[in-house]
Amino acid sequence: MAEALDAPPMTDSGSSLATAINAGANYWKHVEEWIETINKSDYANLKGRALKTLEQIEPITPWEEYTCSNLLAILLEGHTLELSLLLPKIEEWRDNVFARRTLLRNS
Repeated sequence: MAEALDAPPMTDSGSSLATAINAGANYWKHVEEWIETINKSDYANLKGRALKTLEQIEPITPWEEYTCSNLLAILLEGHTLELSLLLPKIEEWRDNVFARRTLLRNS
């Protein structure tokens, strides 16, 4: 899975699209559990996946307000904020994952 998450395309911050989307989805799913700690800016109490998620999001966008919308705006590079517009980038990522897998099988 880690190899797939590292496959291009990459964001301007150097994270892969897949990592950014995965972190954004995890943030969306769990933010209510983490919000009190996040609002205190006390990362010392965040552990494991919570900490990793914020560490993955922060280089891309501030997490303080409208984190998922900000992340989507950055991933869409100024286009309309529609999730469906991520599909070509996700298809590119998928193609890169398949190409890597093919290279590994043939080597």
